Amino acid sequence: MDRPAVARSREIASLLVIGALVASTLSPAVILSAGPEPRVTTADASARPVAADSNVAVAAAHLPAGPISGPQPTPVPHKSVDRPHPVVADEDTGGCDPAPSSLKPAKVVSHGSRDQKVVALTFDDGWDPGNTMKILGILQHLHVNATFFPVGRAVQLFPSVWRAVADGGFPIADHSYDHPHLKGMCFAAQLTELTRPQAIIRSVLGIEPFAVMRPPYGSWDANTKLAARAAGDSRVVLWDIDTRDWSGSGQWRIYRAAMAGQGGSIVLMHTFVKASAFALPAIIAGYRARGFTFVTIGQMLGLGGPVPYP
Repeated sequence: MDRPAVARSREIASLLVIGALVASTLSPAVILSAGPEPRVTTADASARPVAADSNVAVAAAHLPAGPISGPQPTPVPHKSVDRPHPVVADEDTGGCDPAPSSLKPAKVVSHGSRDQKVVALTFDDGWDPGNTMKILGILQHLHVNATFFPVGRAVQLFPSVWRAVADGGFPIADHSYDHPHLKGMCFAAQLTELTRPQAIIRSVLGIEPFAVMRPPYGSWDANTKLAARAAGDSRVVLWDIDTRDWSGSGQWRIYRAAMAGQGGSIVLMHTFVKASAFALPAIIAGYRARGFTFVTIGQMLGLGGPVPYP
């Protein structure tokens, strides 16, 4: 055999050996990566590291009160967010034990009267204590009414934050305990999701929750209306203006979406979105420049309740 042929044979053999070694090294990783990705649940999301409750303090003097300036990082949306369009479910109870026949369903609303130039800012979920305090500080600094819809779990985790909201005179209403899709759940299960956070608000904050509820994701059905009434909530409160802040939108996009409101509009935002806190002063200034007044949900719907700035 000539020398070039021998050399080529040795080269081919070496490549085969190297290929086998590489394949044996990579195969375990390939096997591991071929499995399904782990499912992220609401409980996983709520277990994220957060600042200690005792260390949460944001002075109003350090809050942006003028026009928005400079770039703002796009936030990663929390798993517990509300859908852009409220979902209307069918009337099927799914074989569950029915609600008491004497119950009258709560009324579902997405806006107030169109005849007055008022707008209601609402903030859902309650995650991110530092950002929640920043939003609260802006509202107080600029004397703006708003309504908060925290989940019961957030009130448990960050009691000093929600005491500050309550002490500020802002209404705190029902948004379930841990943000499930209520649609399709039995009446009894939905009722528990509403009464449990109410008990937490009473025991932790020492106040009565404002007697309306907002269904997580805007997902509701006939049982939701009945459970709301049984829990003492007269309204299922949706929205007509979704800022889509939960989707990762930047502050300018949130501002533009929020400013689409008209008389009686209910604006949906979330406490965990940093871009919403940055956009909030401009949203307030924009509506005031258009001659609007900020009201609570109670004021808008004629239900009374706490009002920070009468």
